[in-house]
Amino acid sequence: MKKTHKKEAGFTLIELALIIAVLGILGAVGAVKLASMTEEAKTAAVRTTLANARSAFAIGIAKETDGGVTTADMAKYMTGAGTTTDTTIEVEGKYLVTFEVDAQKNITNVASASVK
Repeated sequence: MKKTHKKEAGFTLIELALIIAVLGILGAVGAVKLASMTEEAKTAAVRTTLANARSAFAIGIAKETDGGVTTADMAKYMTGAGTTTDTTIEVEGKYLVTFEVDAQKNITNVASASVK
């Protein structure tokens, strides 16, 4: 009588180790890429907020007829504007836009935007 061997199904230890190694490498590359994309998204959001402030400043200059535009005036024209001071406006609770102002507290320039 002839003995027949059934072929065992499954993966060898080496095959499993290779799969785990490849997945580890892919995971590491993905994590680095995700961190990079997160930073790029924050930078893009700050640039958008700065552009929003510059547009609001232009609208304020066009609409305010009393001779100047203050941060209180700007807040009316900025999407998501919150707390204001003489030189800053908080936007959406996340960003801070800073302005250059003259002695009468009128905005002369949109200086910068940053993550709060």
